[in-house]
Amino acid sequence: MGFLPSDSIGAAKMKINFAGFGKKGEAVLKLLKKRWLLIAALVLGLVLLCLPGGDGKTMASAKAEDRPEFSLEEEEKRISQALEKIAGVGEVSVMLTLKSSVEQRVARDESTQYRTLSEGYELSSESSAVRLQSNSGQEPIVLKYVYPEYKGALVVVENVSAAMRLEITNAVASLTGLSTDKISVVPGK
Repeated sequence: MGFLPSDSIGAAKMKINFAGFGKKGEAVLKLLKKRWLLIAALVLGLVLLCLPGGDGKTMASAKAEDRPEFSLEEEEKRISQALEKIAGVGEVSVMLTLKSSVEQRVARDESTQYRTLSEGYELSSESSAVRLQSNSGQEPIVLKYVYPEYKGALVVVENVSAAMRLEITNAVASLTGLSTDKISVVPGK
Protein backbone atom coordinates (compact mmCIF):
# COMPACT_ATOMS: atom_id res chain seq x y z
CA MET A 1 0.00 0.00 0.00
CA GLY A 2 1.45 3.35 -1.00
CA PHE A 3 0.51 7.00 -0.72
CA LEU A 4 0.54 9.13 -3.84
CA PRO A 5 0.03 12.89 -3.65
CA SER A 6 -2.83 14.28 -5.74
CA ASP A 7 -2.49 17.50 -7.72
CA SER A 8 -6.18 18.54 -7.66
CA ILE A 9 -6.84 22.26 -6.96
CA GLY A 10 -3.84 22.65 -4.65
CA ALA A 11 -5.59 20.80 -1.81
CA ALA A 12 -3.55 18.56 0.43
CA LYS A 13 -5.26 15.31 -0.56
CA MET A 14 -3.69 11.90 -0.50
CA LYS A 15 -4.52 9.06 -2.85
CA ILE A 16 -4.36 5.60 -1.36
CA ASN A 17 -3.32 2.76 -3.66
CA PHE A 18 -5.39 -0.31 -2.85
CA ALA A 19 -4.01 -2.37 -5.74
CA GLY A 20 -3.87 -5.98 -4.76
CA PHE A 21 -6.78 -5.77 -2.26
CA GLY A 22 -9.46 -6.37 -4.87
CA LYS A 23 -13.11 -5.44 -4.44
CA LYS A 24 -12.90 -5.32 -0.64
CA GLY A 25 -10.17 -2.71 -0.88
CA GLU A 26 -12.27 -0.64 -3.25
CA ALA A 27 -15.27 -0.88 -0.87
CA VAL A 28 -13.13 0.31 2.03
CA LEU A 29 -11.83 3.18 -0.10
CA LYS A 30 -15.39 4.25 -1.01
CA LEU A 31 -16.44 4.10 2.66
CA LEU A 32 -13.42 6.20 3.69
CA LYS A 33 -14.18 8.81 1.03
CA LYS A 34 -17.85 9.09 2.07
CA ARG A 35 -17.37 9.00 5.83
CA TRP A 36 -13.95 10.60 6.30
CA LEU A 37 -15.28 13.35 8.59
CA LEU A 38 -17.07 10.87 10.85
CA ILE A 39 -14.01 8.64 11.03
CA ALA A 40 -11.74 11.61 11.81
CA ALA A 41 -14.11 12.68 14.62
CA LEU A 42 -14.09 9.14 16.07
CA VAL A 43 -10.30 8.96 15.97
CA LEU A 44 -10.04 12.39 17.61
CA GLY A 45 -12.53 11.31 20.30
CA LEU A 46 -10.51 8.20 21.06
CA VAL A 47 -7.31 10.24 21.31
CA LEU A 48 -9.00 12.68 23.71
CA LEU A 49 -10.27 9.81 25.85
CA CYS A 50 -6.75 8.47 26.18
CA LEU A 51 -5.31 11.79 27.34
CA PRO A 52 -5.16 12.43 31.11
CA GLY A 53 -7.99 14.69 32.22
CA GLY A 54 -7.70 18.05 33.95
CA ASP A 55 -4.45 19.24 35.46
CA GLY A 56 -3.64 15.93 37.11
CA LYS A 57 -5.09 16.90 40.50
CA THR A 58 -7.00 14.34 42.47
CA MET A 59 -10.43 15.16 43.84
CA ALA A 60 -9.03 15.24 47.36
CA SER A 61 -6.37 17.83 46.52
CA ALA A 62 -8.94 19.90 44.63
CA LYS A 63 -11.22 19.79 47.68
CA ALA A 64 -8.39 21.01 49.93
CA GLU A 65 -7.83 23.99 47.63
CA ASP A 66 -11.55 24.88 47.68
CA ARG A 67 -11.52 25.50 51.42
CA PRO A 68 -12.02 29.18 52.11
CA GLU A 69 -9.29 30.97 53.96
CA PHE A 70 -10.36 33.45 56.59
CA SER A 71 -8.01 35.64 58.56
CA LEU A 72 -9.48 38.02 61.12
CA GLU A 73 -6.33 40.14 60.98
CA GLU A 74 -6.60 40.45 57.19
CA GLU A 75 -10.27 41.50 57.46
CA GLU A 76 -9.41 44.14 60.06
CA LYS A 77 -6.60 45.44 57.85
CA ARG A 78 -8.82 45.49 54.77
CA ILE A 79 -11.56 47.45 56.57
CA SER A 80 -8.99 49.87 58.07
CA GLN A 81 -7.57 50.58 54.63
CA ALA A 82 -11.05 51.20 53.21
CA LEU A 83 -11.95 53.59 56.05
CA GLU A 84 -8.70 55.54 55.68
CA LYS A 85 -9.77 56.44 52.14
CA ILE A 86 -12.73 58.43 53.49
CA ALA A 87 -11.92 62.14 53.27
CA GLY A 88 -10.77 63.64 56.57
CA VAL A 89 -10.52 60.40 58.54
CA GLY A 90 -6.77 59.97 58.95
CA GLU A 91 -5.28 56.86 60.54
CA VAL A 92 -7.74 54.08 61.47
CA SER A 93 -7.47 50.93 63.56
CA VAL A 94 -10.23 48.29 63.47
CA MET A 95 -10.81 45.43 65.90
CA LEU A 96 -13.48 42.81 65.14
CA THR A 97 -14.91 40.12 67.38
CA LEU A 98 -16.51 36.94 66.08
CA LYS A 99 -19.58 34.99 67.14
CA SER A 100 -18.40 31.89 65.30
CA SER A 101 -15.53 30.62 63.18
CA VAL A 102 -15.55 29.17 59.63
CA GLU A 103 -17.84 26.16 59.59
CA GLN A 104 -18.21 23.47 57.00
CA ARG A 105 -21.48 21.71 56.29
CA VAL A 106 -20.94 18.10 55.25
CA ALA A 107 -23.24 15.67 53.48
CA ARG A 108 -24.95 13.37 55.97
CA ASP A 109 -26.55 9.96 55.67
CA GLU A 110 -29.51 9.87 58.02
CA SER A 111 -31.76 6.97 58.88
CA THR A 112 -34.77 6.84 61.18
CA GLN A 113 -36.46 3.73 62.55
CA TYR A 114 -39.84 3.41 64.25
CA ARG A 115 -40.59 0.44 66.47
CA THR A 116 -43.92 -0.43 67.96
CA LEU A 117 -43.73 -1.27 71.63
CA SER A 118 -46.45 -2.46 73.98
CA GLU A 119 -46.59 1.00 75.62
CA GLY A 120 -46.24 3.06 72.43
CA TYR A 121 -43.65 3.79 69.80
CA GLU A 122 -39.89 4.10 69.90
CA LEU A 123 -38.08 6.38 67.52
CA SER A 124 -34.38 5.97 66.86
CA SER A 125 -32.34 7.94 64.39
CA GLU A 126 -28.78 7.68 63.21
CA SER A 127 -26.66 10.14 61.26
CA SER A 128 -23.18 9.84 59.81
CA ALA A 129 -21.06 11.95 57.48
CA VAL A 130 -20.84 10.76 53.88
CA ARG A 131 -17.18 10.15 53.07
CA LEU A 132 -15.19 10.07 49.87
CA GLN A 133 -12.29 7.65 49.44
CA SER A 134 -9.09 9.39 48.39
CA ASN A 135 -5.36 8.67 48.35
CA SER A 136 -5.00 10.18 51.82
CA GLY A 137 -7.87 8.17 53.30
CA GLN A 138 -11.53 8.98 53.70
CA GLU A 139 -12.67 12.60 53.73
CA PRO A 140 -16.17 13.97 54.34
CA ILE A 141 -17.99 15.51 51.37
CA VAL A 142 -18.29 19.23 52.10
CA LEU A 143 -21.50 20.79 50.77
CA LYS A 144 -20.67 24.38 51.70
CA TYR A 145 -18.58 26.58 53.94
CA VAL A 146 -20.16 29.15 56.24
CA TYR A 147 -18.08 32.26 56.91
CA PRO A 148 -17.82 33.54 60.47
CA GLU A 149 -20.43 35.85 61.87
CA TYR A 150 -19.24 39.09 63.43
CA LYS A 151 -20.20 39.97 67.00
CA GLY A 152 -18.96 43.57 67.20
CA ALA A 153 -16.47 46.14 65.95
CA LEU A 154 -14.30 48.79 67.58
CA VAL A 155 -12.97 51.52 65.31
CA VAL A 156 -10.28 53.87 66.62
CA VAL A 157 -9.99 56.99 64.44
CA GLU A 158 -7.39 59.75 64.58
CA ASN A 159 -9.78 62.59 63.60
CA VAL A 160 -13.47 62.01 64.34
CA SER A 161 -16.43 64.36 64.33
CA ALA A 162 -20.09 63.47 64.84
CA ALA A 163 -20.73 63.43 61.07
CA MET A 164 -17.58 61.37 60.48
CA ARG A 165 -18.57 58.93 63.24
CA LEU A 166 -21.89 58.30 61.44
CA GLU A 167 -20.15 57.77 58.09
CA ILE A 168 -17.64 55.34 59.60
CA THR A 169 -20.36 53.45 61.49
CA ASN A 170 -22.41 53.04 58.31
CA ALA A 171 -19.35 51.95 56.33
CA VAL A 172 -18.39 49.29 58.90
CA ALA A 173 -22.01 48.10 59.04
CA SER A 174 -21.98 47.71 55.25
CA LEU A 175 -18.70 45.79 55.23
CA THR A 176 -19.44 43.45 58.15
CA GLY A 177 -23.21 43.07 58.22
CA LEU A 178 -23.27 44.28 61.83
CA SER A 179 -26.06 46.50 63.08
CA THR A 180 -24.91 50.01 63.99
CA ASP A 181 -25.43 49.42 67.72
CA LYS A 182 -22.67 46.76 67.58
CA ILE A 183 -20.09 49.24 66.21
CA SER A 184 -18.15 51.66 68.42
CA VAL A 185 -16.24 54.54 66.84
CA VAL A 186 -13.87 56.29 69.27
CA PRO A 187 -11.19 58.98 68.92
CA GLY A 188 -7.57 57.88 69.04
CA LYS A 189 -4.35 59.54 70.16
